[in-house]
Amino acid sequence: MTRLSPDDGVMQWIEGLPEKELYDIYADTIATRFPAFGVRDFADARLDMAQTLHAHDPTKPIDQTLVNIIVTPESHERFTEDLERFIRKHGLRGWIEYGESLLFVTDHGQFTDVPVVAETLGRIGLADRRTTVQVVSEMISLLKLDLGQGEFDVIGRLRNISAVVQTVPRVDGNPSEALERYRERKNGTGLQILGAARDTQGSMTIASLVARHNTKSKNGDTLFIHEPNRRTLEGYTSPNLKVVPVCIHCPTFGEDGAVAPADMQYEFFPPMQVDNPKRDTRAIVDLFKEGTNRMVGDRYRHGVKVRSWNAQMAAKRMKTAIPHPNRDPVDPKAEY
Repeated sequence: MTRLSPDDGVMQWIEGLPEKELYDIYADTIATRFPAFGVRDFADARLDMAQTLHAHDPTKPIDQTLVNIIVTPESHERFTEDLERFIRKHGLRGWIEYGESLLFVTDHGQFTDVPVVAETLGRIGLADRRTTVQVVSEMISLLKLDLGQGEFDVIGRLRNISAVVQTVPRVDGNPSEALERYRERKNGTGLQILGAARDTQGSMTIASLVARHNTKSKNGDTLFIHEPNRRTLEGYTSPNLKVVPVCIHCPTFGEDGAVAPADMQYEFFPPMQVDNPKRDTRAIVDLFKEGTNRMVGDRYRHGVKVRSWNAQMAAKRMKTAIPHPNRDPVDPKAEY
């Protein structure tokens, strides 16, 4: 009988954890798709991964030097002024002061959309940073970054902007049943926290409606926006909440790992209240497609298209043809 050393036994136990499986999937994704970022060791990232809610940490506010590395000063000043005008035009400050809530949803073309919107809203002072929530993927807990000011953990810097809630979007590959259960449990906790945030008077949530970044077709002729699960907005049908779609093009982090301040392009769409989550989700994605086409569509021979949710599921596993009571019917249009 072979006896494992204590260290080997611990490592074997760690390798069997669903969070370690998720860590390995995320680490591979970061290394292959996001070369500007480093990956924290599992031992360092594990506690941050496990924590669904990260409270706002006001001890180290985001300074202008860091903002200027992410976006050009001119474009951020323009963005701030236009956002303030938009807030005044639609009476959003009065809405918050009256105790109602806001959900800003972005297209998630790049990493920077949620933190840039959240930090700018914080500087404008639309709502208290303590009751403002950024919704991000648990992959963020793995990220570390050095922008010339010393290396830092990304999740820690996001906490300096507002509170942060982590969810676990669908993962690539063939996750184990244990990981699927872990994902279901973590997302269930996340939904409960987001529900509490939504019902908090004067609260504000900033989230990517689209879970996956925009991607180019293999031949580079088309830019794809990935349609989210159309149940995404089911928790936001309250009459006390308005949804504000924001489309942003802010490519700070290059595909080759380069980092350069982005000349941010953006478009704000009128606030809406969710009545039919599936229909309204698709309507917002259509707005994002149109906005992205206006910003960068001329760079692609076939412009910007949406890859439907069911087409994404079919690519992941050939089960969309099998009837299932909890699955949307197959969309005959894989792209639109």
